Amino acid sequence: MNLYTTHPQLCDPTFLQEGCLPPRATIVPALHRDVFFRCKEESEMICSLNGTYRFSWQTTDCLTDFHFPAYDDSGWDNLDVPSMWQYHGYSKPQYPNVQYPIPFNPPYVSCENPVGYYRRTFTAHRAPRSILYFGGVDNAYFVYLNDTYVGFSKGSRLPAEYDVTDLVQDGENLLCVKVFTYSDATYLENQDMLLASGIFRDVLLVQTPAVSVWDYEIRTEGDTLSLVVTLWDGNYSGYTLQVEADSQMKEQSASKQMHFSFTISDAKRWNAETPYLYPVYLTLLRDGEVMEVHSKRVGFVKTALDGYRLLVNGSPVTLKGICRHEHDPQNGRAITVERIERELRLIKEHNLNAIRCAHYPNHPAFYEIASELGIYVMNEGDLETHGCEVTGDQGFLSKQSGWLKAYMNR
Repeated sequence: MNLYTTHPQLCDPTFLQEGCLPPRATIVPALHRDVFFRCKEESEMICSLNGTYRFSWQTTDCLTDFHFPAYDDSGWDNLDVPSMWQYHGYSKPQYPNVQYPIPFNPPYVSCENPVGYYRRTFTAHRAPRSILYFGGVDNAYFVYLNDTYVGFSKGSRLPAEYDVTDLVQDGENLLCVKVFTYSDATYLENQDMLLASGIFRDVLLVQTPAVSVWDYEIRTEGDTLSLVVTLWDGNYSGYTLQVEADSQMKEQSASKQMHFSFTISDAKRWNAETPYLYPVYLTLLRDGEVMEVHSKRVGFVKTALDGYRLLVNGSPVTLKGICRHEHDPQNGRAITVERIERELRLIKEHNLNAIRCAHYPNHPAFYEIASELGIYVMNEGDLETHGCEVTGDQGFLSKQSGWLKAYMNR
């Protein structure tokens, strides 16, 4: 099978996603306070689509038309999501280290490309806005809901969101996902780790009012905490947004983009020894009724370089850190919030204060927990190409303009 003919999205580094919403901050809407990503299941506005899926693993794409609702999956197996299929008996994880797991022929996949087929039904209701969220899928995947193609994405550690407002039905719904082991993205994901495949992070259905918080950014500088909040397009009549920080409350009539600023006298500084965080709450109201609440905990911290010294809030610090992979011996990179917290507490107990995210963006709960415990984090993009050494230059793809879009996306 020629993948470039049948699935051109898999062999085109300029074709990154289809049907996806623009990237934004990790949004956790709820109807009450103190719901974070680590406890997102407590939100009344988030339906977890994790759980048991019907699953079939094939060495090639045998369901090209992918008419899932008409397909009889009675002979398929069950597989939990999040998980990685190699850890459950479908082939084995690979550790090629600095070599690519496929023949070097960018952007093509010049070898067998196994496919995992996922199906599950779930009960839902129609809402003014319904967003389907995938936290991480290795490597490239196509999404279908209720016999309708939703979209495509690649970039394994990059979340993807789809607006499925018009597709969600009252009652039973059918979600289908087709995951390919390799794509041109494989050439950018050559991290030295055990390689495995599948839906390995959360799958969520986020349902909000038509007017809701689309994105927000919080910055701290000196004793000032500032926010830029962006709302979805809509009729803002009757809507207001309240923001509370350090027990100070400000409110504005809703508009597309809103700016807030707070002065916090003698703000306590965050560092690894005293990881003080200020609670920040965004509450969207319509005629006084709470429509959604967003909760965040924010630290005042300033970092700078002074020659070879790292300064935190003006003082030099010594980093005592580790490189950490997200890894569970039974489930690969499908790592739970409980395991993340247990590992980070163990790291702090051994007097370490820094983590390098080797070699990709981590689970969203990781950053929340690291902030609370007091751990300096060096984040990394999902980008490593040392398999290009076969050309005599590990940076071979970095010099190809046709890959710029994929690099910048990561």
